Amino acid sequence: MTSETGISKTLEGLTAPAQRILFGSPGTGKSHKVHRTYLKNIDADNIIKTVFHPEYKYGDFMGRLIPLSDNAGKVRYEYQAGHFLKALAKAYVNLLDSENTENTKDVVLVIDELNRGNSAAIFGTIFQLLDREDDGWSSYDLNLSAIERDALLKEMRVQVDYDNVEDGKPLYKYLEGKFEGIKPTKDSTEILVLNGKIKLPPKLSILATMNTSDESIYYMDSAFKRRWDWEYIPVNHNADNADNADNATEWSNWKGFIDNLNAFLKTEGKGIRKIEDKLIGYHFIKAPYSIEEFSDADANADANANANANANANANANANANADADAKANADAKAIFKNNLESKLMFFLWDSVFSNDKKPLIELLVGADTSIELITFGDFTAKTTEFVKAVNSYDEK
Repeated sequence: MTSETGISKTLEGLTAPAQRILFGSPGTGKSHKVHRTYLKNIDADNIIKTVFHPEYKYGDFMGRLIPLSDNAGKVRYEYQAGHFLKALAKAYVNLLDSENTENTKDVVLVIDELNRGNSAAIFGTIFQLLDREDDGWSSYDLNLSAIERDALLKEMRVQVDYDNVEDGKPLYKYLEGKFEGIKPTKDSTEILVLNGKIKLPPKLSILATMNTSDESIYYMDSAFKRRWDWEYIPVNHNADNADNADNATEWSNWKGFIDNLNAFLKTEGKGIRKIEDKLIGYHFIKAPYSIEEFSDADANADANANANANANANANANANANADADAKANADAKAIFKNNLESKLMFFLWDSVFSNDKKPLIELLVGADTSIELITFGDFTAKTTEFVKAVNSYDEK
């Protein structure tokens, strides 16, 4: 049941099995690439997703005992398989259902925000399985506890009836009948499971994303890191992708705005530690309603006035009604974009990039006139229009 690995027919452009971490600045489209590129040919049933966070533990990943109560209020405990064990069981079932490894369907475990959880603690002993041989199987096996093995078998739709296991007869002898018609090989799934061991099979891949700018992230040691392939997603990734914009013109204007903002950050943030991790991706916030029109204060004022007038007007004709609706939608789009711009992008600059020194922001807004101070974040958002105009007209020094 083994074969040499190669370019996967379903994992677009990747060699199976893949163990890859996509990393980069916020908003660069890491998750977008995972789902739109690597997973686009994978059956939805063969994708297991999870998100790491500070409270995510080994029990969430492998499995844990949870209390359940029946209608009478009686409490019992049941072992619930975690995301990893579910993915492993699915990969095993696919392998057992196929004639050979090459025809086996790929299964992918997707982990978002890998470094927001304590990955070393979450993986625990599973870390041992990340080393792979040329045929795609793990180099080393891992012993499961009895409860973990039973949970794996249950996920594989194999029910264990302990009452029918004869005294003194090894459990695996009883389980052999559950895998009728299978011709075992050295690393075959059934032999591993029957003996309470697991390995990662060739068609089980793990794709993860991590945001390098997070301040409250967990450290990943070099031993953990070297067991992965790493893919850097630059800030200009998907530069021509207008999926989230209404039209190409608006996307182009937004792209220019972000390019100018990053040029400003690289020039004015040379003294900031890890400034590369604080650059802005095109998808940091949803592509805007219209960055060009938003930066025009007069147009904003006119649009808001017109929207209010239209909203209160009594539209007697269909044309007027449509105009009212369009104007209100336009004003709503501006309000939403302004809120996202201030609460996400501008706050990120204020709180994470220039947290210690606001002078670069002041100089961006008002030039060398340092008599104007930005004491509070409210002072900064009061100049949102000036900020957008300054970024749009920024010339890299």
